[in-house]
Amino acid sequence: MLLVEDDRLLQRVTARLLEKHFDITIKLASNGIEALEAMAETPIDLIVTDYFMPEMNGRDFIRRVRGDGNETPILALTAATIGEEQEDLIQAGANMVLAKPIDLQRFCEVIQLTL
Repeated sequence: MLLVEDDRLLQRVTARLLEKHFDITIKLASNGIEALEAMAETPIDLIVTDYFMPEMNGRDFIRRVRGDGNETPILALTAATIGEEQEDLIQAGANMVLAKPIDLQRFCEVIQLTL
């Protein structure tokens, strides 16, 4: 799995949470550019990405992934629960969007269904 999150604390907490609940290997990236580089190195079964990040945001990252013909499931996370951000992520190609702060039970259910 690839976790794309620019906040280092959230990155570590989310990775630990996922490792505790699932038997998966997690690659970390802090923005879309790093995520694309990570994807070039290792096959990825699931992408979890934030929306707001420096260098390349989640929407643009998702567009690049989908533009390359990659159909890996993408779960987008955003603190922007109102406005156009959720629709932007879906239009870019995200399979699902969840709001931050993350509802742990819902997050784990979605991951379980995707893996």
